[in-house]
Parts: sequence; structure tokens; C-alpha cells
Amino acid sequence: MLQEQDLPFDPEAAMVQVWNPVRLYLPIAARVVGSLSPGRLQSLLSLAADFAVGEPPSESVVWSGRVASRLTSAGLRVTTGSALGDQDDTRHRYQQLYFAAAEAVRESARLALRALAEIPAGRKGTLLNRLIAAAGRAAEILLPEPRVAVAMSGENASDLPDLSWPGVARLRLHELTATGDGRMEVTAIGAEPLAVEVRRGAQIEERVDLAPGGVDTVAWDQGSTALFLITASGRRLELSLEPLESASDWP
Repeated sequence: MLQEQDLPFDPEAAMVQVWNPVRLYLPIAARVVGSLSPGRLQSLLSLAADFAVGEPPSESVVWSGRVASRLTSAGLRVTTGSALGDQDDTRHRYQQLYFAAAEAVRESARLALRALAEIPAGRKGTLLNRLIAAAGRAAEILLPEPRVAVAMSGENASDLPDLSWPGVARLRLHELTATGDGRMEVTAIGAEPLAVEVRRGAQIEERVDLAPGGVDTVAWDQGSTALFLITASGRRLELSLEPLESASDWP
């Protein structure tokens, strides 16, 4: 349970459930409802570690509905509910219902968000559609994801969606000129490093290497032919940058 020392936070976000895994679909984000200081975050991580290894609280008895202050195994003080009891503890059933409800909502929410990610007409939309088609020809998939402004980032939402290579990378088109020059932001969203190359035929014009979670921007001009994404395990995605029609014909 969050305490006065954790203020300010939204009253709807006054509890951290260390037993409840949360999936975040970046860059989807909502307003910031609270934040933890480094010291309080360390206490939370210590509590989560106790839960992960099944470490019983040393100062807590099984008492559903009771909240008390206690120490984690690392000696950090937290305020939590009492220890979870055996299968007769009604909180087991509560957790099962919680997980079932979350799973029922999760997939429909992802589908609804994806439905919002319409690709607009124009040269940028044409490029995104060509990249999606190129991934399909390589037996891979690029999914449009709505670009939502991150709270307090100063960044506005865009009508142009990102493209997600699920579990590997997220692509965000920043610029595409009438002459075919462009800039693309690439984020490694998977668990392995990712290499990003801009090529002109067999020649590598630009290369960036991203650690998991890393982000960088690559650029190309009208002579560039392809964007390559290569994972450390050898998965490759070649995305053609060559227009099917003259760049001067793009609106």
C-alpha cells in the first residue's frame, strides 16, 4: 500500500500488486498516476523478490483483509496485506477471477487499439503499406500500432501509426520528403540486440546496433534501396525503400 511519503499519487493507484503481472504495450501510455522514489522502489522490488521465491513474511499472520507494516527479508519496511494462506484463503479465488477478467479484456483491447491505427493516404501512408507488404512477402508481419502521446513528454499524438515487428522492433516514421528522403526511428522491443542497416544495393550506407530497449534513428535518401533489421539470433527483415512509382507523383 502506498503511504503519505509516496504522495502525490492518484487515489485509484494506491496499491502495487506484486503478484499481478502487467503487460505494457509501448508506446501506448496514459497519464502518470504516481511515481516512486528510488528508496521506495527498492522496497517494492524486495517485496516482489520475497513473493517470487515464496519467502513467508516474518511478522505477518494469515488474516484476510488486514493491512500491517512489516519487514521484507532484506530488512526494508513495507505496508502490505497479510500473508496468503492455504487454499481455503478466499484471496486465491479472488486472484483467479482477477486473472481471468484481465485475460478476457487484454486481447480485445489490443484488437481495438489496432483498429484505431488506420494508415492515412499520402506518401507516408503509401510507404508504410509497402513496408507491411514487404514483411508479408518475407513471411513476417508488421502491425500498425496507434501512436499515443506519452504523458508529460511534450510529444503530441500523430495520425501516422507506428509499425510493430512483434517481439522484435518498433518503427516510427519521422520524415519522408517528396524526393524520397526519409528518417525512421527504430526501437528494439525484444530481448535480444538488433542491427539496423540502410543499404544501397549491397552497400551498407548506415548501420546502428541497438541493445534491448535501445532506440536510434536512421536516415536514407532517394538512392537508398532497403532497410534491413537483423536480430542477434539471425532473423532478418528486408524492407524495400524503392517506390513503385516516381517520388514526384506522391501527393
